[in-house]
Amino acid sequence: MGLGSSRIGHTTVVLTRKSRNGYYNRWLGAGVAAPATEDELDEAIDRARAHRAQVLAVSVGGAAEPSSLVEWLEARGFRAKHPSAKLWRDGSPLRRFPAPEGISVRKVGRKDAAAWVDVVSQVWRSFGSRRAWFEERAVTPGWQHFIAW
Repeated sequence: MGLGSSRIGHTTVVLTRKSRNGYYNRWLGAGVAAPATEDELDEAIDRARAHRAQVLAVSVGGAAEPSSLVEWLEARGFRAKHPSAKLWRDGSPLRRFPAPEGISVRKVGRKDAAAWVDVVSQVWRSFGSRRAWFEERAVTPGWQHFIAW
């Protein structure tokens, strides 16, 4: 599929040559952990071109900084498309609540990766040939996914 990913500062660029889907060709985290810069945006675009990705999507959350990020994107030909909810919070520990009776929540490990993909694929109605990729993503260092049983 021509998959690739790389870091630019506090962000990640995920790319594939064989899909026009923005989910598989995107600049993640722009303006979240640190204010985005025009140089970072241009670097993400350059990497997508060099990878021969057919599209590049950028999800901009309401708290993304600087506020001019949307203007920078529009100036480079990006347009708003497919809005979705963006959930974000800092990494501070959460207050612990007891799970309701009969429910347990645990971090997805290798043995749970297939079940996690089953649940997520029902929500997004996708994955198909990319299933193995998402199972690996569920256990990739630096990513944390959880599932309730």
